[in-house]
Amino acid sequence: MSTQQLTTEKFTVIGADWCGFTKKLLQELDEHKLEYDYIECSKQDHPECKLVSGYPHVTACGEHKALDHLQQNKGISGYRPVTDHPITTGEISCSSDGQAAGAHKAAGAHKAAGKAAGKAAGAHKAAGKADKHGQACNHPPAKPTARPKPSRSPRPSRPTQPQKKKTRPTKSPSKGGGGGHPFTVIGADWCGFTRKILEDLDIDNVDHNYEYVDCGKDKDHPLCGHANVKGFPTCVCGHGDTAQQELADGKHVAGYAPLSSHGVVNGSSCS
Repeated sequence: MSTQQLTTEKFTVIGADWCGFTKKLLQELDEHKLEYDYIECSKQDHPECKLVSGYPHVTACGEHKALDHLQQNKGISGYRPVTDHPITTGEISCSSDGQAAGAHKAAGAHKAAGKAAGKAAGAHKAAGKADKHGQACNHPPAKPTARPKPSRSPRPSRPTQPQKKKTRPTKSPSKGGGGGHPFTVIGADWCGFTRKILEDLDIDNVDHNYEYVDCGKDKDHPLCGHANVKGFPTCVCGHGDTAQQELADGKHVAGYAPLSSHGVVNGSSCS
């Protein structure tokens, strides 16, 4: 769909910069040169942020009327492609009565918001693959910017290790991997939960022996297309061919979980 076929009215996007779905939607809006207001909820205390249950959330009016729309339970929650979004295509507009918004709410409003972030088996649903309509990021248990930094200094031998993991498709154990049991993290750089587990692994006081497969850049990687990889991150025991076999045998954990209770990271799910 060309830009001329999309709405010319200004609308409002409510989101957070740590949410991969928010960033993906904003990127598409900029590519189509649409006019919109953006409310960032991770850094400022906007009243609109308290009225949404997941990111991104789009209301049909500009920021001056966004709060009124939210108080009336209007708007669309979750990521949808710009060319298939009821607001960006003009199907719902600020000049309409907004009743059409309710018809779309059940179809995609909070499906990916899922269960509470404390349940590791369900917390990854909001970080699933971005080509599914209506997926959204949950509110985090605490704002990432408010989490205290570890007091210990980075190890001199690996001061830039997080950047290395995010910029290369795989991380070979022979190039910095630890001596623990091997495992593989399958994810994508645009996914907030993938970035969070990689950050946890890097700041943990353990030299983990893992590889990272970035499916956002290497979509043809055999692990990215495996039938048992239904969302990011997915952690599986082993490396390379062993990881493929372990994935087929069900020795993997889907979704983000704290390292202390993560069956693959702590080895309880591995043979």
